[in-house]
Amino acid sequence: MSGDRLYAPSLYLYTFALKDQGKNTAEQPIYQYGAELLKQFQSPAVHRADKPEVMATNSANMLRFSLEMTPQESENRFSQKIKFGEKNYPFWGYVAGQEIDDNCSLWVNLHIPEREAGSGSFLEVPLELLTAFNQKYRLILATDNDLEVNKIFGQTLLLTLGLTPDQKLKAKTDQKYLKNLSDRALNALLSQTKIKPPFNQEGKLLGYPIFEYGFTSNVATVSHILIWFVPDRSTEQIYQNCQKEFFQLFCDRHQIVAVGVAREMQDDLIAEANHNIQHLLEELANIYQKNNSLIQIIKPLENHLKHIPKLALQYAELLLKLENGQQAIAFSSDRYQQTLHQLESLGIKDELSLFFLSRFITQAAENKQKKIQGNINKIQEWQILLNQGIISMQCLIELGQIQREKRLITQLKALAAGLGMAGIIAASLPYIFIPDENLIIPLINLAVNPFFASVILSLTMGFSTYFTVCKYLNKTQ
Repeated sequence: MSGDRLYAPSLYLYTFALKDQGKNTAEQPIYQYGAELLKQFQSPAVHRADKPEVMATNSANMLRFSLEMTPQESENRFSQKIKFGEKNYPFWGYVAGQEIDDNCSLWVNLHIPEREAGSGSFLEVPLELLTAFNQKYRLILATDNDLEVNKIFGQTLLLTLGLTPDQKLKAKTDQKYLKNLSDRALNALLSQTKIKPPFNQEGKLLGYPIFEYGFTSNVATVSHILIWFVPDRSTEQIYQNCQKEFFQLFCDRHQIVAVGVAREMQDDLIAEANHNIQHLLEELANIYQKNNSLIQIIKPLENHLKHIPKLALQYAELLLKLENGQQAIAFSSDRYQQTLHQLESLGIKDELSLFFLSRFITQAAENKQKKIQGNINKIQEWQILLNQGIISMQCLIELGQIQREKRLITQLKALAAGLGMAGIIAASLPYIFIPDENLIIPLINLAVNPFFASVILSLTMGFSTYFTVCKYLNKTQ
């Protein structure tokens, strides 16, 4: 055991999941998990068999915010004890579901009282109690194999901690004390999680230290954790009064991160599209180099032209997804800013609090927009290259076809001239050769039948005329 003691810890866990459109509200996996979790928290004396159905389907028992939270006797609340070592530690809270936009969310709150029951003395709890909570109740939904975790697009876990008098003194003398204590609390809470979120930033919320951990490129685990050191419950109550706005803020944050993750998953497709366009350009260059005649490249170009519509469709689909993601980030970013303005009107308007809360939207969200815009620019450039390639190929094919037609016409003209010449020679031979007498070829003294002699001479003169006319017409064109 570390020996660290915590004072009055509270845990707020917000989980956001995509709604399964094929299932009704009661069948949503995240709500079913919430109902089972509530069943674990509640004592047997207050638990009823139909409790899960009530939490999952009755909108009147869905999460209420701020001062409109469900009353103590609500079926979504619980009061329980957890044993650690030789002592039972009391805690209370509630579990509720809430629909936000087209998504489902689960809201879990756990609070350990400030003082011992009966004696009224300060109640300090060991740091390892956080580990016991998560091991017993499996609060981290993304590590639960029974849940459809692929539907979860983000979780925010806020842990508020009070400080004992001794810890307050150490925090004054050691600037790194609270950061180190925050790290140890994170490790205790996520002892069962293999991949722990990295440290992002530290700041102040309502004037008190807060430390943020979180992924902006991986939602396979708890992607956002805040550990906030508050001096008393009155400060925490200010947060509770603004939970509706913080809930919206966290949801928008995770939607932006989810879009960024979806873009990263498209990197392989973008790389493949880039490879395809480069391969196409290389193939076209090889065709031009290997074939000097336009007629010879018609067939290869036509074969490549058949595959281009599929490639163009791939680019169009990628571009549409990226533009939709860009619009989604812009929408969530605008709403994030609006929520920050609402928090100002509710009293959270000190400069350090707003700076801490707005840093994500001014840095991470803008970076994701820039990356998406960079990919869009690439694909648009590829589309321009592809369109230019299509136009060039079509022009070359048309020119090749024209050239092929001209060659065919030339060949037909030469063939007509050759046939004409052969006909003239054949018609003239009876006047040259003596009928019924063999033609004697000089030197070799070979006798040839007049008929065969006329055929050979006619064909010879016909082919000679054909090739001569072809050569002449090709030169004049």
